[in-house]
Amino acid sequence: MARTISRRATRRIAELKATLTQCKRYTLEGFFVGEDTDPAHAWRQLESSRNARLTDGEDGTFTISVHSNYWYTLSAGASDGKAEGQEP
Repeated sequence: MARTISRRATRRIAELKATLTQCKRYTLEGFFVGEDTDPAHAWRQLESSRNARLTDGEDGTFTISVHSNYWYTLSAGASDGKAEGQEP
């Protein structure tokens, strides 16, 4: 079950901003197909949207839910500097 992270947990959020470098946006207009986007967009939505919430998934991904038809998933980037799915 996902846990909501309080907006007041500023240290935790700062740590997440530094480590979560991959971001996908899901929208109704995009037929809920994940589109790669800059994580800064997701963090701005969390800060500016009163109803947005940050949740911690059990699989190491985090979700910023802006609306039931609009959310971002964030995850840590590849540790070896290679893009996900790239052959060695």
